[in-house]
Amino acid sequence: ENTGVGYQAGQYAQGSYNVYVGYKAGNGSVLELAGTNTATGNTAVGNSALRSADTADYCAAFGRYANYNNASGDYTTAIGAYSLYNHTDGNYNTAISSYSLYGLTTGTEHVAIGMFASYTVTTASYSTAIGYGALQIATGAKNTAIGHSAGSGITSGQYNVIIGSGTGSSAPISATGSGYIVFYDGQANFRAQFDTSGNLGVGTSGALTAKCFSGARSRGSFYEPGTP
Repeated sequence: ENTGVGYQAGQYAQGSYNVYVGYKAGNGSVLELAGTNTATGNTAVGNSALRSADTADYCAAFGRYANYNNASGDYTTAIGAYSLYNHTDGNYNTAISSYSLYGLTTGTEHVAIGMFASYTVTTASYSTAIGYGALQIATGAKNTAIGHSAGSGITSGQYNVIIGSGTGSSAPISATGSGYIVFYDGQANFRAQFDTSGNLGVGTSGALTAKCFSGARSRGSFYEPGTP
């Protein structure tokens, strides 16, 4: 019930409904000869794609060394050379493009689309990075970044939303800041923010003190409650 095409493709596979195409794709390990390799429903195409599969089920890996170290993570998708390369465990991760989610080991429920997207994250979970280098060095959880290099300066910060090409490493946010929503244009110029208290600021990256906004009166200026 398994299909292997290529040198040692699926060599130690003992599960069912697997398709392995390429040099040592889905190869497994000689240590699994005792019957522990029960990986099922996987598709791997490329040199050493999903090579370490042991109990991982329903995974897709396309590209050289895609999802290479995944032994037991289920429902993962890796498309592109070295995508999800270090992943060993953790479910429902999706990496599309070379080196996306490269460093992830046990984190779960990530989406990374674009070369080097979410490259560094290891054990944190629930982040979405779309764009070249988006969230590239981020290690925190539940960040969302959309745009070329969006959030690429964030390190341990969590719960942030970055839209546009800003790195997120300078005001109003910082590399370690958490809970911000920040908008940039395509040239990484700051445009607007929601701070950690929910205050909205347009055109100002400084600290905000009120939720009162009047775009008509002053083209996006903010006012203290009760002030003109």
